[in-house]
Amino acid sequence: MQTRLESFIEVWINVGIGFLINLLANFLILPAFGLAVTFGQSFWIGVAFTAISIVRSYIIRRWAQASLRTAIKSIAKKVQTMKNFTAAFLIASALFSVDPITRRRASSEDMADALYFTIDAMKGMTDEKKADLYATLAEKLTPTMKFSTATRIIQNAL
Repeated sequence: MQTRLESFIEVWINVGIGFLINLLANFLILPAFGLAVTFGQSFWIGVAFTAISIVRSYIIRRWAQASLRTAIKSIAKKVQTMKNFTAAFLIASALFSVDPITRRRASSEDMADALYFTIDAMKGMTDEKKADLYATLAEKLTPTMKFSTATRIIQNAL
């Protein structure tokens, strides 16, 4: 990302080169259309268009930088929300699994064990954060609550 000063300097360099090209083009092209201009007139025409170009380039650059920054923040927030939902869904799936033989849901003790092992396996979290997450979820989750409610509680805790 560029600072405002860096954008301003880049615009001046870009427009300075453009000014030199414009100066030469005015002096060569305008007479081809029957508009004979002196070097001084060509210079001042170039100055006018250069001033307009500086303002235009600076405004567009700052707008583009702000738009890009906003877009990146929005995408990052959506990705984080998706990551949290996915993690919450996986944790809830582990907690609310059904025993394939007895077709019963896990007991409170089984749920606590599953919660511990699932959180312990999570990457990118410090042990302290894992312990806090475990304590929060162990307090709020029960075997009788709905899966969707558990998922929402887990997502909010993440």
